[in-house]
Amino acid sequence: MNFDTKYLIRWGIPGWVFMIFVCLMYVVREFKALSEADLNIGNVVSFVVLIGFVGVTIGYLMHQVYFSINWNGTNNKQRRVIDDALLLVKDKERIRKYKNHTWGKNYHEDYYLFEFHWHSFLLSLCIEKRTYLEDRYRHLLSTIHALGALRAALLSSLIVNFVIVLLTFSKTEPALSFVLPGLIILLNVYLLIVSDKGFKYYSSNLNHFQGYFLDNHFSEAEVSTNAEMELPEIDQQENEESIEV
Repeated sequence: MNFDTKYLIRWGIPGWVFMIFVCLMYVVREFKALSEADLNIGNVVSFVVLIGFVGVTIGYLMHQVYFSINWNGTNNKQRRVIDDALLLVKDKERIRKYKNHTWGKNYHEDYYLFEFHWHSFLLSLCIEKRTYLEDRYRHLLSTIHALGALRAALLSSLIVNFVIVLLTFSKTEPALSFVLPGLIILLNVYLLIVSDKGFKYYSSNLNHFQGYFLDNHFSEAEVSTNAEMELPEIDQQENEESIEV
């Protein structure tokens, strides 16, 4: 999969989901007017192509909305995802007090520091281990972002659909006023809940993934440091014995 196709799908899915729900609700609410309109296959194809292009643009915007809310909406009083990973590290002070950093003062700076420790750990590994961890980390992170953007798209479509229902409430027949719109909204809510649960699951998975590996890395580094500190004493003892001989 080349670069363009990968990002086309990544940005397109949230936008297409948004457009499908909104267009489906609009068709149900305006079914009578649309059935009387003079539509041909050319108009339908042109509309589908337009939806495809517009969906990619909307999907990209959904990604930006998700990043903005998820990043700027976090402050020091809220539950922070990096703290979940830090709880799994025994030697927490090695991360918190790196070069006199004040942990907890600014979430963004704490996140930058945590990422620095994570990438420093990756660079210390051999190529085979680093490649595996990078691929796993990339998979988890991209899945989190995809579900976050999808969640934003589903929430946005739910809000827009409620507005459409309110604006066209008196124009449609009872069956089209309640049954079909209700099913569409229920499906929208269900997918929103599923995507939210998936987002939280993969976020927790990533936190544990980073936390356990960083804890193991610091533990091995401490053992190695202690072993090196004991070596000069052994050398000194050997030197004294050789002198006595």
